[in-house]
Amino acid sequence: MTSSQNSEARTTRRLDRTALLIGSFCVAFVVVLSEIDQGDRGNADDVVFDQYQRWQPRPYDPQLAVRIIDIDRASLERFGQWPWPRTYLAFMVSRLNEAGAAVIGFDMLFAEPDRTSPEFQQMSS
Repeated sequence: MTSSQNSEARTTRRLDRTALLIGSFCVAFVVVLSEIDQGDRGNADDVVFDQYQRWQPRPYDPQLAVRIIDIDRASLERFGQWPWPRTYLAFMVSRLNEAGAAVIGFDMLFAEPDRTSPEFQQMSS
């Protein structure tokens, strides 16, 4: 075996080991991903999507039909501390309906009776 053939054989073995190592890593990675709870993977998807939005956010389109209304500091200063009486929320829903909202959703839980509304306070007096 000549020197060049010997060198070529070592290079081939090194490439074979590298390919085997990379392939083994990929298989192990897929096995680990398949064992992760779906909820954890969903959370990872959210983190990745959020990062994409930080790097390259979508441009603002005033013609877009979706609007998100957030309760911010100015709203809290104007209407008082949270939780607000449901009469305030009902008023907001009425105004959104008048403005032509097709769908209104709340990202909050209404689990208990509203103890801050005037109606409840009159009943408990």
